[in-house]
Amino acid sequence: MHSGAEMRGEPPRVIIFSESGPLGGDLAACLSGRFAVERVTSLAGMGLALEEPAAALLVVPDGRSRLNDHSRDLLRQAVGAGCRVLVLGCARPDFEGDLADRITVLPQFPSPAELFEGLEGLGGAAREAQG
Repeated sequence: MHSGAEMRGEPPRVIIFSESGPLGGDLAACLSGRFAVERVTSLAGMGLALEEPAAALLVVPDGRSRLNDHSRDLLRQAVGAGCRVLVLGCARPDFEGDLADRITVLPQFPSPAELFEGLEGLGGAAREAQG
């Protein structure tokens, strides 16, 4: 599913949800040259960000938290809206069947190749990054 912005040639919108830690900021810096990046630091912020069409959602759970029921509802909302969802550093995600098949799990510290592979095809920007 493509948003109107993507059809106008604007970069695909990517939301990064990271409650704490520098990794969310590092990811935003890495992706901001090719994507329209919005970083949020709370579940409420993620819910608001998902009200606008987005091409992808990157979830960076901190080491202390697990994905709870409210965050699962938001992930289900994102998937239902055609947003690609990538979760970083979730060693044993226990997503229900409908989410498990539609969420990509990456290592906590993915290599740039792993990250861009997970975002491949979003408006062509990931292919340009790898080329």
